[in-house]
Amino acid sequence: MNNTYDVIGAGEGMAGLVASVLLAGKGFSCLWADTSEQEEGLPVQYNIPSLITRGFWEQGLKPILGSLDTSIIETLRPRKIRHMQSIVAGKRVDIPSGELLKNSSFHRKMQKRYLSLLARSMANPTTIMNAPIGMIPRMEPWEKEFISGLSRTTTMEYVSYLRYLTALIGMYSIDYGEMKHVLGSFLAETRGTYVCDRDVDYLSGGKDIDGVRVGGTTLKARYYLTEDLLASDAADGFVFYGKCELAEEVIPVGMGDLLVVSPPDDMDYPLILSVNRTSPTAMVTVVTRVRVDNTLTSLVEVFSWASGMILKRLRQIIPFMDEFLVSLDGVDPFSNNTIRPWFSYRDHARPPWFSANRRYIKPVGRIFACDRMKVAWFDVEGEILWGICVANAILKELNRSDLIIKTMV
Repeated sequence: MNNTYDVIGAGEGMAGLVASVLLAGKGFSCLWADTSEQEEGLPVQYNIPSLITRGFWEQGLKPILGSLDTSIIETLRPRKIRHMQSIVAGKRVDIPSGELLKNSSFHRKMQKRYLSLLARSMANPTTIMNAPIGMIPRMEPWEKEFISGLSRTTTMEYVSYLRYLTALIGMYSIDYGEMKHVLGSFLAETRGTYVCDRDVDYLSGGKDIDGVRVGGTTLKARYYLTEDLLASDAADGFVFYGKCELAEEVIPVGMGDLLVVSPPDDMDYPLILSVNRTSPTAMVTVVTRVRVDNTLTSLVEVFSWASGMILKRLRQIIPFMDEFLVSLDGVDPFSNNTIRPWFSYRDHARPPWFSANRRYIKPVGRIFACDRMKVAWFDVEGEILWGICVANAILKELNRSDLIIKTMV
């Protein structure tokens, strides 16, 4: 580990790591410290699915990562979501998708509009803020829940509607922890360093950062990346990630690979279930949002209550699951009874209209914001997009002309 780098950042998410990897590919020396919890040498985010539209992967992320090293693409190998369903009001609805819509001129037009927006946002993230407003048609309840489940914010915006239509054409699932491991390995093999350390401290001198303490050593950089911004808004709640391993035989016949499930009792947001069948067991991952209010005494109590409600809902969907349960656990989203930045969500994630492009991504001094809420409408897909935006912002700071721009048409 060096004492100085061009770029140093830390966090649990993907945005800062993506930025570091892309900048390392441009010749920068970068260090990224993964602050997520580790179990047996692996981050707990393994087996958490990253849901990415097929269009964004094929026309955006795949060419960008492949230009760095084709082995990244060969290693990741995203899993195709073949069958999507919705479970509402006691009935299961097959969501028309994939080849059924691939030749639809309307869906192709909406996908092109969506991908064009993402491409233009790579070098100018305020493009998303100024995205054209279109009409959202009247929708079925399951459609609204599908859009809500694919987003990190509860407000339905036109851009999240565009992503929904793009998702219907095709979606991939990439293991979040595996992707971090692959990108971290590439970073370590180039002009970078990738470490896992939960105790990373930013040394502040007023508004700016003077250095970062990693593994007991103080490191300095020209630029710093952070997920934990001093002026960030308070979270409305946390994102729940659960992993349930079952005997494959108990999965109901005809159950889809991706399911949008109406909320459990007394909860507000749908469950997103991803089913990965790998005989003799199957992994069912659960993602939902849990609102935090003042009726319970602690965040741990909220988490325990939500876990019980989610398990009860799973039993309704997968009969006899208790008899075939191998393991069930949830990812701890707290630190010192506060919600960790990567797990937080807000009901309304819209920057102020007067927010300038420069300040939106670079709040103060030499600090660049890796807060995934900046593009909360797109969840993990937006998190990766934001990493590209951060890398481009640093390149523009140095008047570099080799920006990372991919035209997605």
